[in-house]
This record gives sequence, structure tokens and C-alpha cells, in this order.
Amino acid sequence: ASARSGALTARADFLSAGRGGCQLAAAGRTFALTAIARSALRSGARRLLTRAAEPAATERTFATIVGGGPVGLYLSLLLSRYGVPHVLAEKAHTPSTHPRAHLVNTRTMELLRQVGLEDAVHAASPPPDSWRRFVYAESVLGTHIATIDHMGLETWSKLCEASPSRLTHLSLPQLEAILASAANRAAAANNKGQALLLRGAEVTAVESLEGDSPGGPVRVSLTVEGKPWTVECEHVIGADGASSLVRRAANIEMRSGQKVLQHFESVHFDCPQLAPLLKAVALKDGRGAREAMLYFVFNPSAIAVLVAHDIERGEWVAQLPRFPVQNTEALAPGASSKQGGSVASGWSGSAGGASAPRSLAEVEATLRACLGAEPSLNLNVQDVRQWRMVAAVAERFTSDCGRLHLAGDSAHQFPPSGGFGMNTGLHDAHNLAWKLAVAYRAGLSAEPDAHLLKPLDLIASYSRERQPVAEFAADVAVRNFKRGLKVPDALGLSHAAAQTLLSLVERTMSAVSGNTVTTPSPTPTTSPTSTTTAPTVTSTTITMEQFSHSSSAG
Repeated sequence: ASARSGALTARADFLSAGRGGCQLAAAGRTFALTAIARSALRSGARRLLTRAAEPAATERTFATIVGGGPVGLYLSLLLSRYGVPHVLAEKAHTPSTHPRAHLVNTRTMELLRQVGLEDAVHAASPPPDSWRRFVYAESVLGTHIATIDHMGLETWSKLCEASPSRLTHLSLPQLEAILASAANRAAAANNKGQALLLRGAEVTAVESLEGDSPGGPVRVSLTVEGKPWTVECEHVIGADGASSLVRRAANIEMRSGQKVLQHFESVHFDCPQLAPLLKAVALKDGRGAREAMLYFVFNPSAIAVLVAHDIERGEWVAQLPRFPVQNTEALAPGASSKQGGSVASGWSGSAGGASAPRSLAEVEATLRACLGAEPSLNLNVQDVRQWRMVAAVAERFTSDCGRLHLAGDSAHQFPPSGGFGMNTGLHDAHNLAWKLAVAYRAGLSAEPDAHLLKPLDLIASYSRERQPVAEFAADVAVRNFKRGLKVPDALGLSHAAAQTLLSLVERTMSAVSGNTVTTPSPTPTTSPTSTTTAPTVTSTTITMEQFSHSSSAG
């Protein structure tokens, strides 16, 4: 323990040592962030941070982060604090406002504590009493079947004993805004502008200039407001999501022990009236507080999980299970469609077999059934997104050449049961950042320390350390998902029966050629053949009664 403590102290001292000037030579190269910054100013590109500088034909830096979500922003924040020159390129002009992740676990709060953001995250979070519970109910305002108070469990006491930090519940767009502000401040303080963070910058290609052989630089091609630019760097980090371009460039496959576990429509809606209604119902029935983080709803009109991102502000997301037929037209990665006032898109990679979205009227009717609300209750549906629940982990997190690295959803995708996704991605970034910093400093040294690992050998430990963690998290998340299915099973709502019904529909449709079924007539005297048009099936929505009938039939 003493030796480990000394090593950690030495590493911290090393990483906080002098950071040099604006242009720094490493491995025979000079890093100067110039052309993209000037172009961004001229073109008026939306950006997190930029500055004016002298033009150059090719941008040169130490690392390029592809993707400006929470993982990319946190990695940029760390690299800036370590004085490592880098570019962050985010394709989207503005951050997504659709809430996804929301649980910030204890380890992540420890990491945020290290960079001075723990208090800001807690200050932005709703009060703990509004999210400490999970509720199983016929509806949010109706009969509650069971309630779990997580802060009353022994596991909560153990967490409090194990760490000075406390987990919290904060909607991803709000956490991302805190990280973006901190990353901007750190970049501005990073050696007169060695860090450059860009929005509206789409990476179109990533290639190692020396193939799979270690040691060569990497070329990143990108477009900033329609204008092409090139960045040459030592390392590229793909924080670019489930459909990662960096992962494809690195020829890294995803290992998936599970097929798609479930399809969903994620409905983001506002309903500030729910907060006082919940309090009024609690006073009336005398059974204690009704506020919760998650509501698992089962009734004859709807089956759903409702996430209360902030009850007082009225921000909610409903996850509605869907059973799309697989040979309908799939939604392409990144595509979106509008129908009846609703929007569908694949934010967790391709929707892969997802069907056309429900109309706005259907969505609102389902929400009212979930809430147990009167027609007069004011609902404001922001958008609807289709996604698929999968469990998959990349076969490795670093390319053969040792220069391309994966972090976050580009490296792993989990079911949301357990809240591992964003948290594991932030932990990836924490593991990789200091190793990149050591490699950068080693390149500046005229006489490398023979007792230290070679930079690429040190960075190679990132994949060895983080890939098994992701495999473990995937296994736990899948177990959590399957364990959660015991509740609807006990209520007579068999998930297996629903999947069996869907398989029967798919097998029937696979026998359909196009949109017609040709059937020989049993009586040739009437007509040689009889052709009938098969009904178009786009998606199966299964209600409580249908689940029960399927279970009984099975």
C-alpha cells in the first residue's frame, strides 16, 4: 500500500509539472493549433471554443477527440488540465436536449470531485427525496403496487461508508452543459490555446499514415461548416457513439453475446402539473411520498417505464416497449422521420428494424394512460426517438497500430438497467487521459527514462484494463434486465410470450412475397388461382390483455 501511494503521488507530481509554451516539439514535430481556428472564425462556425491564429496547411496536435458528448468533454477537460495539446471535433451544432442517462454513480462523482465539479453537479440535481424511490404501479397517479426506497437499503449505507462522494440523479443535457463549461475554461487556460474545441465539425475519415505499424502519425479529415480540413496527430480517441467512425477505421468489431433485447420509443415530455398532483394524492391516501426516479407502469392500456428527470420542473421521459417486425424497412443510422407530430431517430445506433413512430395522438393517449391523468392535464411532447437495447462490447479498445482508441458508447453499449453506460464511458476517459499525458511528456524529453514503460506500452494497458470492466458491466446490466422481467411475469405479462408472438408474425411474413400471397384454388373449376393482398404489418403493440392471452395460450 505504501509503494502504491508513493507511485500515485509521483505520477500526480509529474502530471502537474511545467507545461511549456504555445508550440512544443515532440518526436520531431511541432504542435500548433492554427488553421481550423482561423477558418472557424471566418466561417462563423458554432464552436465551444476557438481563437485566431496564423494559417497553416495542416493542423498538428497531439490528440484528436472525435465526439463532444459527456465522455469527449470530460476527456478534453482532463487533457487540458494536464497541458496536452488536442482538438475536439463534435459534429452537432447544438447539444441534444433529449434526456437519456441520468444516474451519476459514486465513482463518477469521485472523478468530478477531482476536477472541482462535484458541488456544481449536486447543486443542479433535484432534491434526493424526489428520486430515491422506484415505484411499480398501475399508473403514476393511480394504484401503486410496490415501492423500493434505495436510500433505506443496506447497500446505500455501504456506499456512504465507502466514499466521501454521493451519487446523484441529473439529466444528461444538464450534466453535459456543466462539463462543456468546465472543458471550455480548461481549454482557455491551457497554454495560450493548445486545446481547440469545435462544434459543427464533422470527421469524415481517420487513417494511420503508416498502416498498422506502431509509431506513425494519424490523419483526421474533417469538415468545418462545409470546408475541408486535415489534422495530423499522434492519437485519436473515438468518443463518437455506437455507430463510431473511429471504431470502423480501427477495424475493431463489436462482440455481442446477446441479440437485440428490446426495442423502445423514448418519449420526452413536459408536465409541470404532475408535481403538485403527486403531493395531493400522497396527502389523500396517507401512504407517504409518491415521488420517484422510475415508475414501472402496468395497466390494460399501457406498459412503460417513466423516468422522472426532474419532477418539480416537470421533465419526464417515457420508455415505451415496441415489438417491430424485422423485415419492415429499418431506420438507417442517424436518420429521422416525422409522422403525426412525432419524431423518430436512432440515438443508440441504428434503430435496426424499428417501425414508423406512433402518431402524436397515440403517444399522448399512451402517456395519459401511464400517468392515470385526466384529459385536462397539460402534456407537452418534445420528441419521440426509437432505440434498441443491446449488450455489446468491442473486442479491444485500442487499434493494432496503438494510435486509435475507443471510449464510451463506441466501445460498449449496455441495457440501461444499472446506469452503467455514461458512467463507464467517463471512467474510460479517466483511465486513458493520464496515460496520454505521460506519453506526451515522454515525447518532450530529450533523454527518456529507461525505467519507465514506453509510451505505447503504457497506453496499451488502457484496453487491457477497461475492456474486462465493460464485459463485466454488460453482464450485470443484462442480468438486471432479465431480473426486472420477473415483475411483469408475476403480473401475467410474459415478455417471452410477446417475443414468441412476434416470431410467429415474422415467420408468417417471411412467407409473403412482396405484398401479395398467391394461393392455389382448391376448386379449379372456379378460377385457376386466387390472389389476395396481405395486410401491411409495421409494428406490434401489445397491451395487458394480449400479453395475458398469449401467456395462457402458451
